[in-house]
Amino acid sequence: MKNTEECVSIHVVSKRLSGGITDRSEFCVEGGFYRKNGAYYVTYNEHIETGLRNTRTFLKISQNGVTMRKMGEFRTVVSYEEGKITEFDYETPFGKLNMKIKTTKIVDKLSQNGGTLKIFYTLLAGVEDVENEITLDVKLRSGENEL
Repeated sequence: MKNTEECVSIHVVSKRLSGGITDRSEFCVEGGFYRKNGAYYVTYNEHIETGLRNTRTFLKISQNGVTMRKMGEFRTVVSYEEGKITEFDYETPFGKLNMKIKTTKIVDKLSQNGGTLKIFYTLLAGVEDVENEITLDVKLRSGENEL
């Protein structure tokens, strides 16, 4: 894979467990995928169903963990590092929220051909913590580079 952005299909599945109830959402979008300085990068515009209108997501996946940056109406920078608690601000059109997460596991199966990234973390919400799992399946668009 060159350091140029490939057009990919991205399937995102998000699961949340709170109060014994599991909530699941999923969507598919087109986005970008490339490798630079030993890290993989995934970029996409949030799907309308997420409620994050006019927001672009950037993921940097490296040996140190995953950094997610959202830019637009909803803004944040979140670092996921196994076994660590990280604190971040989540800016919305309605105000800023300070949040904490504990990343329990990162499964990185990305290669120059795409692949899967899974992040398991707990949102530390005070009264009741919320367990989360995010899965991204990245697929190169077939036929793009064929004659």
